Amino acid sequence: MKNNTSFYTLFVAIAVLTGSVVPEVNARVRDYETTRLKSTGGAGVGSILMNESAILNPASIGFFDKSSFYIQNESTSYRGGEVAERGLVNTYDENTSSTGVIVAYTKKNLKGAISYQKQQEGFDKRTRFSGALASALSEKSTFGIQLRKTEDRVVNFDTGAEVEDDYMQTSFGVSHAIDEDFTIGALAIDPFKNRSEDTRAIIGAQYVIKKIMAVMLDVGGNWATDLGESRLYRAGLQLNVFSDFFLRAGTFEDRTLDERGNGFGAAWVGPKLVLEAAFKTTRDLGLRSNDRPVAETVRETAFSLSYFF
Repeated sequence: MKNNTSFYTLFVAIAVLTGSVVPEVNARVRDYETTRLKSTGGAGVGSILMNESAILNPASIGFFDKSSFYIQNESTSYRGGEVAERGLVNTYDENTSSTGVIVAYTKKNLKGAISYQKQQEGFDKRTRFSGALASALSEKSTFGIQLRKTEDRVVNFDTGAEVEDDYMQTSFGVSHAIDEDFTIGALAIDPFKNRSEDTRAIIGAQYVIKKIMAVMLDVGGNWATDLGESRLYRAGLQLNVFSDFFLRAGTFEDRTLDERGNGFGAAWVGPKLVLEAAFKTTRDLGLRSNDRPVAETVRETAFSLSYFF
């Protein structure tokens, strides 16, 4: 346990020292999601997931004893507009692509995953590296730390210039298996407030009904602001149609990002390979003042492959 503690201390120290000063830039690039997360509306903090531990709840990888390689490619149709009186942009309709790679390793007592993500959304671009470590707290509970390094290139619509925004953040997560069918989790994103607009607390649960249906629910918000103005919920459903084929659907609302939407998808799960596809639609809630361009509709199509070893 002493070695585990030293790893955790190093993770936190790096995050605090390198991310304590961050420029105030509001990037419009949304956090990267795996194909599974897109299909369930982003719900999964309370689920026991391997690849997603690198980008969502880092604690969940502590329950696994096998490793994996994950690759995903997605295309995004991004349509937006600007209020007429601004006179900067009337409408725009773009197609962009994103790529993600995740490697999870669980052969030792201290288990972890690393991830690389390259995204473009509208005029903004993001490159992110993330790493997660997890260890058992008890037979049914795990604790994890995630560290992510982000390089954003976002457009300042007042000047039209591209602004560089590089920062690091830390997240903490716990996962607990109440029994074989009921799991819960909690996630604190950027509790050091390196970027206060990203700071969140989310709790989630997953309940499996008769081995054929899994129901997922996440709720949370930004405790650094008014929780009523930053609240989010995500709800997902997974059906085991055949022994190795799954259908998924989900819905979400996020007041911090001023958006709501839904997703659906399918997955084939083999002994070594997993193939997944997802489709997600996001629309604006219209809560923000129209002082900058906003997305009207974002449609994402993602495909992924996982190999377990």
